[in-house]
Amino acid sequence: MTLKNKDDFANAKNLFCFWADDNPMSDTRKKCLESLPNTRLNVQFLDKQSINNWILEDHPFHPGYQFLSATHKSDYLRAYFMHHFGGGYSDIKYLDYSWLPAFDRLIESDNYIVGYPEVGIIGITRKRGILFFVKLALKVNKLIGCGAFICKPYTPFTELWINNVHKIMDNNLDMLTINPANEPLDYTNKRLNNRSRSKYPLRHASFSGENFHPVCAKFLNRIDRSLQTPDFTLDYK
Repeated sequence: MTLKNKDDFANAKNLFCFWADDNPMSDTRKKCLESLPNTRLNVQFLDKQSINNWILEDHPFHPGYQFLSATHKSDYLRAYFMHHFGGGYSDIKYLDYSWLPAFDRLIESDNYIVGYPEVGIIGITRKRGILFFVKLALKVNKLIGCGAFICKPYTPFTELWINNVHKIMDNNLDMLTINPANEPLDYTNKRLNNRSRSKYPLRHASFSGENFHPVCAKFLNRIDRSLQTPDFTLDYK
């Protein structure tokens, strides 16, 4: 699957969402999935099998993808799809409003991405140290959240985003091969069901807040923060 050129995303108006592993979807999550057509975009719900139909021959997935947790697979996929295809992405959260106005605003502007305002400093990871946290916290009122957005493809924003993801995976590939994810929400040093600590090498926000937010911080003048915030109040688990 491919789009013919960078402008095709505007005509396709896709909204991508992913369920990248075999873990079952909760009833609440299923209802949220049913809400996504409210965006009036073309919902592309891709599961473990159908994702393969979209892999570009010239841009295969990183060899470490197979070892990622379901959460990190979703993080990887949103970077890959936003760079190569553009369009909308959303976590499977409840959405009850049209994204068409935001989509059109992005197309007509010189912005790279439109998203919802980051919820506050609670959305900034502290796992990279106090200096990393403070630098982003000072810009939190200009950042967007990681869970829903619309992107133009092949922009400097998406290129830096996916390149950073690949660098993280390059640096951790040996450890990923030896210590693949144990469960869908695995992260380094997590207490597992057998009471041992996970040796999976990636932190929970390695691809999301630790990467996405610094990319946003480099392109603040190309970000539109007018997308409505998804409903985070439901018990999605």
